[in-house]
Amino acid sequence: MTDEEVDSIYNHLHEHYDYIDGDLVAKDTRGWRKKGAPLGASPTYYSASGRPVFNVELMVEGVIFKIRKEKAIFLFLNKHLPTAIIFEDKNPFNFRIENLRERREHDDKNPRLNTTGFQGVHKNKKRFSAQLHRNGKTAHLGTFDTPEEAHEAYLKAKAAHANT
Repeated sequence: MTDEEVDSIYNHLHEHYDYIDGDLVAKDTRGWRKKGAPLGASPTYYSASGRPVFNVELMVEGVIFKIRKEKAIFLFLNKHLPTAIIFEDKNPFNFRIENLRERREHDDKNPRLNTTGFQGVHKNKKRFSAQLHRNGKTAHLGTFDTPEEAHEAYLKAKAAHANT
């Protein structure tokens, strides 16, 4: 997303929403959205781990942007779109700004390791899958015979993504 698009979304949010008690609430009735209605009131889907994911769609200058609710709130209050958000109290329903923290580089230095012991790798039946998560999207990198092979693919993809 370009800086101009982020600025447009920021301006749109401030024009049409207020931040009230940890939520973005509509200032006016527009189309199907009613005045006082919260942005992204219910989960869009639940992740494999059971965590609710609140995606919202915003039409800004004729373009539809899909963004996570916690990122929209963070953008509204900080005029900066983070790549990832951490819920400080681990409660994915608590969107209060004091509970939202931008994921920082050092957060990845001690990642929570899964059962394979490798970041970006998970067991898939008797084989191992590698995935890279960036900007709210998941790239499947392949399935491998060993977790080491899968982790190597993950590291290569992560390095290639960092160079773009």
